[in-house]
Amino acid sequence: MKFYPIFFLLVFLSSTVWGQDNSKREYLPFGIGVSFYQSKDDYQSPLRYRGFVPQMHLGQEGWNAEKMDRARAIYKFGKVNNHAKYPGSMNLNQFTYRQQFVYQVASDQQVNVFLGATLKINFAGRTANRSQQFDAQATLALTGACTFKNNPGDRWFYEGNVSLPLIGWSMRPRFASSNYILPEKEYKGPANYFIGFPKYFDFDINLMAYWQMETGNLLRFDYRWWFYDMKYGHRVRSMEHGLNAGLMTRLK
Repeated sequence: MKFYPIFFLLVFLSSTVWGQDNSKREYLPFGIGVSFYQSKDDYQSPLRYRGFVPQMHLGQEGWNAEKMDRARAIYKFGKVNNHAKYPGSMNLNQFTYRQQFVYQVASDQQVNVFLGATLKINFAGRTANRSQQFDAQATLALTGACTFKNNPGDRWFYEGNVSLPLIGWSMRPRFASSNYILPEKEYKGPANYFIGFPKYFDFDINLMAYWQMETGNLLRFDYRWWFYDMKYGHRVRSMEHGLNAGLMTRLK
């Protein structure tokens, strides 16, 4: 399956031009990192696969005193292993797109609190020998965020955000199950589901530290913990610990 057109589509979407607000700071972030990724897909294997995989991201962000909006496309790739007695490996390709809008609901001299929503689009493909599996989701999530700066003169400031799923849509490959590949069985295409709690759960936490450069650009270091569990059809679960470093180039 060719994943590259999907990746470039996400990058195109992430380059959306924001509204013309002169008080708004806009940035073009680009970064690289590494994730410890774990996945267990009952379609593919009863074993859990895990390992370190590289990742890169590109997006666009806009900030002012009242709101933050953020678009980010992330691509992860590499091999993960099952660490069994006779170990096997699979190739992972995962594309993630996040479009986030949060609005300020409380503030003081050091802390700003925001509340809003995030649209999450995720596609994960896993290939092992002749087995090809995937899962795709689009989720609308409730998001809370908080920023902290000790005093206005500090170059360092910090942000944390968390999101919980509200409702979404998913697609899973029924044709990959051995029940459907026998000669006497009729071919069945991917299954589509409207997804919601408790049979679907997608939770992530992001912690970020920023350092402001004299040019107006920012260096950002961030940690992400993400957990995903879908029980529709054959169950699939994934978890990730990710570290990233990147440059945010100021556009205006």
